[in-house]
Amino acid sequence: MTLTLVFRIQAVFLALMAIMMFTQLEMMAADMSWTVTPGLTAMAEHMAAAAIGFAVISWVMPSLAGDNIKQAGMIMGVYLGALFIIMPFYHMATELIPTNSMTLSMQIPPIVIWLLFIWKSRASD
Repeated sequence: MTLTLVFRIQAVFLALMAIMMFTQLEMMAADMSWTVTPGLTAMAEHMAAAAIGFAVISWVMPSLAGDNIKQAGMIMGVYLGALFIIMPFYHMATELIPTNSMTLSMQIPPIVIWLLFIWKSRASD
């Protein structure tokens, strides 16, 4: 496993999340006990567009970073990746989203990707 592969895994995960936001908003909202409104739809579409942007950046980052790939991995994967982990748990703690098996299971991929970034960004290879 290389850091390039970890960036690509992150890119695929972000793209899948964006596709879900574009196509499965009703299901996602139902899991959160939310009502789909025009405002929520617009926000989800904007967030999906941002996720696509991050996915593209993650996919090309290894070639853009070159010899600085470990630094890019620490910044994008570890520091910014921590936000993707902290935010849902904050929302669960404040009861904005339910703490159930669906929301908890959706935290597994970001945590695994985050741990892979920590491991590969610190590797001495």
